[in-house]
Amino acid sequence: MSTSTPAIHPSKTRPVSGRSKYRYMESRYVDDFFSNGTLRLTTYDECRKHEDQSRRDSREGKANFYFPHANHAIAGIQGVGRQSYMLCTSSTLSDEILSRFQADAWIEIFDPQGFAEAMSHAILGFTQLQMAPCRYAIKRSIEQRTIQPILPDPTQLVLAAQSGIAGSVEAAFEAMNRQMGERLDALLGDQTYFIKEEYPFSVEDEFRFVWTVDHEVIAPTVFKCMEAANYCIPGHRERSK
Repeated sequence: MSTSTPAIHPSKTRPVSGRSKYRYMESRYVDDFFSNGTLRLTTYDECRKHEDQSRRDSREGKANFYFPHANHAIAGIQGVGRQSYMLCTSSTLSDEILSRFQADAWIEIFDPQGFAEAMSHAILGFTQLQMAPCRYAIKRSIEQRTIQPILPDPTQLVLAAQSGIAGSVEAAFEAMNRQMGERLDALLGDQTYFIKEEYPFSVEDEFRFVWTVDHEVIAPTVFKCMEAANYCIPGHRERSK
């Protein structure tokens, strides 16, 4: 299995940095990014139906969870990403990954934070930025024993029922659901955005950028952001002479 580093053909001086991320692409799209700032961001839904079966992830943005407590447990499935664009990159520059993505070029993002913040300026309705390496697991499941109870104290519901006040039971029930939702959100954090099965995806060594917006995303979108190119360098596989 080859892990050699492809020859780099930069148009600028390449900074010395151990934190670069690599977006593998066809050379025409790399050229477009550096000439006019256009870059396509995908969606979680699009990744679930990728045309390349080896890269398709039917459970992208979804994870099972199981949180046991001393006297109860909560289990379910969380889904995320309906309001998010993302860019999948790699922390590794190698021929193996280049071939996996059927690419002949890449964008080296030598300043991930600067790049991500610049892109956020071009995304309409942007609300939140998340960026992290993907966590690979044998099964896409988030499990953690909890010290604090997840289920809210039912006393408020009992008191509401005893009060006889119209609407008090419904209000108490909604408050309990809200409390349980907040506790689950705190336990899950952003894990579902970044978890993937170890096989067959770990070879990609993925680092993911996620931009959340204030509306549901319908499809991958091409954004234009010349500012983002300031934090990147183009690279191409050496052509045979």
